[in-house]
Amino acid sequence: MKKKAILKIPPIPTEYSERGKRYSVSAGVVDIDGSSILLLDVYPKNRKKPLRRIIVTPVDYGIYEYDTKNWSGKSIENSEIWFPQTVPTLYASRDMAYSKETYDIVAGYAKKVKTIRFIDENLFYVVRQLESAIAGEKADRAYKRRMQRLKERCSYVEPLDDEFKAYCKKKFDRFGKHIMWYKRKGRYADFKCSACGCEYRRATEYGVSYESQSENIVATPKQGIISRCEICGAMGKYQARERKFNEQLTFYKADTYKDGLVIREVAASQVIRKDVKEAYEYTEMTRLFITKAEEHKDFCYYDGWTDKTEWYDRNSSGMYSYQSPKGFLYEPSLANIKKSAFKYCAIDRFLSKYPKSDIHGYFKAYRRYPQLEYLVKMQLWKLAEPLTANFYQTNDMDMAAARPEDMLGIQKKDIPYLVEQEGNITILNICRLQKQTGQQFEMIYCAWLYEILSVGYSSHRIYEQLLQIAEHMSIKRVINQLAKYVGYESPDDLEGDYPNRFGYHYLNERAGKYLDYLQMRIELGYDLSNNVYSKPRDLDAAHQEMVMQSDAKKIKEKSMTADEKYTQIPKLIKQLSKVYMYKDEKYQIVIPKSASDIIEEGHVLHHCVGGDNYLRAHNRQTSTILFLRHSKNPDIRFVTIEIKKDHIVQWYGAYDKKTEETEVNKWLRTYREIVNKRLSADTQKIA
Repeated sequence: MKKKAILKIPPIPTEYSERGKRYSVSAGVVDIDGSSILLLDVYPKNRKKPLRRIIVTPVDYGIYEYDTKNWSGKSIENSEIWFPQTVPTLYASRDMAYSKETYDIVAGYAKKVKTIRFIDENLFYVVRQLESAIAGEKADRAYKRRMQRLKERCSYVEPLDDEFKAYCKKKFDRFGKHIMWYKRKGRYADFKCSACGCEYRRATEYGVSYESQSENIVATPKQGIISRCEICGAMGKYQARERKFNEQLTFYKADTYKDGLVIREVAASQVIRKDVKEAYEYTEMTRLFITKAEEHKDFCYYDGWTDKTEWYDRNSSGMYSYQSPKGFLYEPSLANIKKSAFKYCAIDRFLSKYPKSDIHGYFKAYRRYPQLEYLVKMQLWKLAEPLTANFYQTNDMDMAAARPEDMLGIQKKDIPYLVEQEGNITILNICRLQKQTGQQFEMIYCAWLYEILSVGYSSHRIYEQLLQIAEHMSIKRVINQLAKYVGYESPDDLEGDYPNRFGYHYLNERAGKYLDYLQMRIELGYDLSNNVYSKPRDLDAAHQEMVMQSDAKKIKEKSMTADEKYTQIPKLIKQLSKVYMYKDEKYQIVIPKSASDIIEEGHVLHHCVGGDNYLRAHNRQTSTILFLRHSKNPDIRFVTIEIKKDHIVQWYGAYDKKTEETEVNKWLRTYREIVNKRLSADTQKIA
């Protein structure tokens, strides 16, 4: 779209208007560099300056805003163009005033488009027809380009050869995927191998005759046990039942594609039936075309109409995030990998540890993070393997760093220890803790930290707590005290009794509570160098005290903020007292004095009345919050009431329970009548 040339064309004037129409539209067709372009200027009612310009070219459309000078590719049907967040698009066409001359210009332009078979009577929908036709043509061109690229990619792929199929069969042999049918008859057993189809009989024990002593004796067959066929040597499972079996393995074959690879996912199936020789089927599921510059996966799908399989560049089954299964890499493919741009990917070393892997995932992760090579060659398997399943699982590693210690976030001297543990995530966090805190831990302390940090879903939270606590006291002091809480005299007692005699869950519970306690002490401003604060005798009681102090601080901060926000609440006391204040021998109504008063009510009674919704409603008087107390103990919080005029919306006591429900309901019925009379009296005074 030639935007500069379009803006040089002055607004097309219009004096046409209709009663009840909010906009007037003018139209014109201009020629820019041999291209016919339709322009529509939209004027607000009683304004001579246009609001926006709608542009339609033979291949594109768009909108220009005169006020903001912004271009967009929005359609005229987009509701934001006409009435932002208010009126549906359906009504936009009714608010457009245009002359017959304007309509004829737009309709004449639309008649030249071959894909438009009829012209609508409404100008709004004629423009929409033009936009739909252009969008359809753009989609068709994009689809043709995609299919052309798909065809080019498929030209790099050859059919599966016999050597590959033979390799797959050997894998079935190695992993015992054949079936050894058997049927016992006395001291004999009849066998039939699904691999070669041969039948033979063998003795399972010696007989009493002299001739039986020279028989070939085999172990007694048992269901599910792996055995070897004595005819062809194939390994298979003993199976007594006569039924159909299907076994499937996934294989990956890497072929050359430009300077990269096409990695083909093949599902090899083994079909075994009694009295029929086993058969093999090979179905290519996906193809990953990957180079340093591009990455694309094509999918094979079955067309039921033509009874054929075809390739498509999208996952038409609907599973957008298709996860390739783990499988075996065709070993001759390593030669093609060594010739490609991924020759340093170290896939051979990775497969030595994980023979059955997600090969697609490995190459996608390596293309995104070449540092995967470091992890594999350093044998940090527990860091490398998660990347192949999901390359977002970086475990907080700096994948832009040049040196391994910077990437891992640890000291260089800790790398051998991490390698020894194969990149264990918990050990990595312990090493990071040493670098970030500047503290060094002996092995016994590392053992304690390993237990503390091996919590799974909450390990990250505990790690952050340890970092915060390390700024105020050493981690060793924390572990020394924790050892006493779990029943040891010192951390060294853990040795020889590991994990501790109290059980993993008890240690985890004590550690979590102690770290929470220290964190709350820090946040409340206590000095942890004082042993009274850092080493409480009764951890449970001290933790509960800190929870109460922490809650009180949060409530105080929330109350101060709410008082500043809801300033109308104190001003309502006098007005609300005239209507709602009431007291008898049993109960009395108390009017909230401020937002903080309502928040405290919700906190003490453990319900949600202190939330913003209730505060906002009371402040605006869309509903009113009242406190019900016993007349003998008016300072003790009892029940909270939400009322609208004389209608009681709800009432609850502590923990959302209805204490003294019968008595309270009876009292509230009487109270409603009193409030109703007061409201009626006020209405009569106003009249």
